[in-house]
Amino acid sequence: MTPPARGQVWRVQRATRTRAVVIVESDAALDALPGTAVWMMIDETQGARTPS
Repeated sequence: MTPPARGQVWRVQRATRTRAVVIVESDAALDALPGTAVWMMIDETQGARTPS
């Protein structure tokens, strides 16, 4: 498995479904703290409402 790097898009299994995320943490921080990553979820709904 390739380690995460800034700017990469990953699929993450959440409690109810799989979500796309983009890694926003710096590569240096990812190297210093393996096993942790700061990421943002990507809205794939194209503006459609989703159940909470």
